[in-house]
Amino acid sequence: MGGREGLVDTAVKTAETGYMARRLTKVMEDLYVQYDNTVRNSSGCIIQFCYGDDGMDPAVMEGTEDGAPLDLPRLFLKAKATCPARENEYMSPEQVTEMVRSRLSKQEMTLDGSCSVGFKTSLEHFLNKYVEAFRKTHETFLLDDHSAWKEKIVQNISGVTFRQLEMTLKKLSTLLELPA
Repeated sequence: MGGREGLVDTAVKTAETGYMARRLTKVMEDLYVQYDNTVRNSSGCIIQFCYGDDGMDPAVMEGTEDGAPLDLPRLFLKAKATCPARENEYMSPEQVTEMVRSRLSKQEMTLDGSCSVGFKTSLEHFLNKYVEAFRKTHETFLLDDHSAWKEKIVQNISGVTFRQLEMTLKKLSTLLELPA
């Protein structure tokens, strides 16, 4: 009875997914990602040196509407929520930019010693948008009066502490399976 069940199961699968999808799946059955991030076949031959164009595993990525591999604003807000500022000192936009650039330039950022250009670009784009928003908030609230309480409001709205930024970068490293 097992043979007939398999035959019926195969027919149902073919009807649901289509013949071409089934054939493509059958052809790629023996491909897998090795621990060194190379794609190999069942005989161990290297098919591709890096899994995907950017080396990121889609199984550990977050879904976004724009197709980006990571939802950076959500990740950033989560770090700000889990590490409240309290009495910690806020960073200036220049300090934020410098910290991220120094982190991206580290050799340990990825397993092979470099971070993909696409990922660096998307992270720098997000960072630039954040820094501009911080500057715009700063200009809006502190046009003529640089009082301490207004400065505190601006920092609470769009500021970031060293610990919050470090948590964001650490979470990025974890999601991308990079050394922290």
